[in-house]
Amino acid sequence: MASYPPSPFWPKIQRRLRGYKVELVQLLRELTAIPALGPENGGEGEQAKARYLQKKLKALNPRRMISLPCPDPRVPSKNRPNILALFAGRDPSRTFWILSHLDTVPPGDRRLWKSDPYTLQQKGDRLIGRGVEDNHHGIVASYLAVKACQEEEVLPAYPVGLALVSDEETGSRRGLQYVLKKQAKLFKPEDLIIVPDAGNPEGTLIEVAEKSLLWLKFSLFGTSCHATRPDL
Repeated sequence: MASYPPSPFWPKIQRRLRGYKVELVQLLRELTAIPALGPENGGEGEQAKARYLQKKLKALNPRRMISLPCPDPRVPSKNRPNILALFAGRDPSRTFWILSHLDTVPPGDRRLWKSDPYTLQQKGDRLIGRGVEDNHHGIVASYLAVKACQEEEVLPAYPVGLALVSDEETGSRRGLQYVLKKQAKLFKPEDLIIVPDAGNPEGTLIEVAEKSLLWLKFSLFGTSCHATRPDL
């Protein structure tokens, strides 16, 4: 695998990011407090969370911001939100996309929680709450990365696209699939795409072509956990 020299801008970007600790925790606290469950899971969709994040993204003055609501009569808003925010880069030949999702899985049996799943708990450097890792960390990390570049006046090598989609936990038909159907031309074969929804607990691993789909149905009994981390 080819290796590349570190960006000369990285040290000051890193310093800026370290200064965001308080803001990072507050963002996660506010996101955790907004339920975003699909109707399949008894929820009202992702509209409230999308409105909150749209305000945050608009404050970064994106070059272009696209809203792609997918009709869904099952939720009060009658649609499932999808947001694309595009920021300038030096070489427009390709876009660096970071794809995160707005929805979360249900909290499961509330009796198994030691705290309210929608109220962020902080224990040292550990944050606990529904959706903190799946997928609020991806949303917050990508947002703060763009903010750090702007505040340090660093123009990325390529344009950056932040994609926030709905319905990831229940099939993506009203999320990424709908976005690709309506705005396929925004995505090119040359684009770089990171989906911050896998890796390791330290955040130091990026997997390539992580996995494909195999739908199975089980009835399980015991302590609830995320399927990718049964060791927890």
